[in-house]
Amino acid sequence: MLAETKTVDRLEILPDGIIQIRHRTVITDTDTGSVRASHFHRTVRQPGDDLADLDPQTVQVIRAAWTPAVQPEPATP
Repeated sequence: MLAETKTVDRLEILPDGIIQIRHRTVITDTDTGSVRASHFHRTVRQPGDDLADLDPQTVQVIRAAWTPAVQPEPATP
């Protein structure tokens, strides 16, 4: 039987506060433990973006990186 595991594999924090998130998906044969397939997908988040779809540990790291110095200015009407 095959099992799929998705994890955040890498976070890259750029000087302007943009976060590059690399997601890794691994397909493993549960009978043998061997990896059948693996692939990566990247997403980017900018300061102020919604983080609701991310896991709590990733959100914690991103919030620590998004200091007031990289936060966007509030929009004026």
